[in-house]
Amino acid sequence: HHAQQMDVVSWVLAHAGIAHRRDLQSAGFTAYRIGIALRSGHLKTIRRHWVVHPSADALVVLAATIGGRVACVSAARILGLWTLSVDRPHLWVPPNSVATATAAHRIHRSVPIASVRRTSLVESIIDVLEHVATCLPHEESLAIWESALKQRLILPSAVAGIRWRSLAAQRLARAASLLSDSGLESLVLARLREMDLVVRQQVFLLGHRVDLLVGKRLVIQIDGWEHHSSAADRARDNRHDARLRAAGYRVIRIGYAEVVHGWAAIEAEIVLAVAQGAHLAASTRSF
Repeated sequence: HHAQQMDVVSWVLAHAGIAHRRDLQSAGFTAYRIGIALRSGHLKTIRRHWVVHPSADALVVLAATIGGRVACVSAARILGLWTLSVDRPHLWVPPNSVATATAAHRIHRSVPIASVRRTSLVESIIDVLEHVATCLPHEESLAIWESALKQRLILPSAVAGIRWRSLAAQRLARAASLLSDSGLESLVLARLREMDLVVRQQVFLLGHRVDLLVGKRLVIQIDGWEHHSSAADRARDNRHDARLRAAGYRVIRIGYAEVVHGWAAIEAEIVLAVAQGAHLAASTRSF
């Protein structure tokens, strides 16, 4: 029976190391063959219905164990969306579930907006976006929403048409766009808008695109953490910055660490620049 047994094990491995018996049976495995694979010791069961290999993601296994799904920011991470650090795993359970939150994980209880297969262990992208909206600060949510749009996990027309439940999600549906180059840009954009500044994204100035333009003259360039640029790239950026400054623009260039860990100093620099009128069109001076 060795070949047959490996069949079941290989199938489970090909499905991230965890499968529901119903899905195994749909794939053509008989209860008898599943039983042989389980007795071989390569697989074990959880809640009678789930067949699990030791290599399966611990968070997905936890979701199966409590009868829920990976949710919110944890699901965003699994889906490959831009996220900041996750404090603890987020899981969804049905409203009538007896599962309770612990210090180790957060529980979201809701009736899903989107229906997914009963045997799915990760919630739908739509429910991820709804949960993120009410669970995280607006700026972090915006970064995740814009990441989902950029990666085409959801289309702008779909976002506009969904009946979002929370005011936070409705606000994000209006704010999210495809313009941001990175999650970092989404964060900075949200923060600048909170400061009531007029900001435009991806504006062409002197032959090159700038990330953000505040008012008419204040340029903000963002170097993402993935910005391991070559010396040639840096030289080109510096030349463009110098040409912008020569043409009367104020340029503030910020990196990942400053956005995520040192925002207060950057905000103070932007506030000062605006107080000095650096964002306004150059006035004609008469001497």
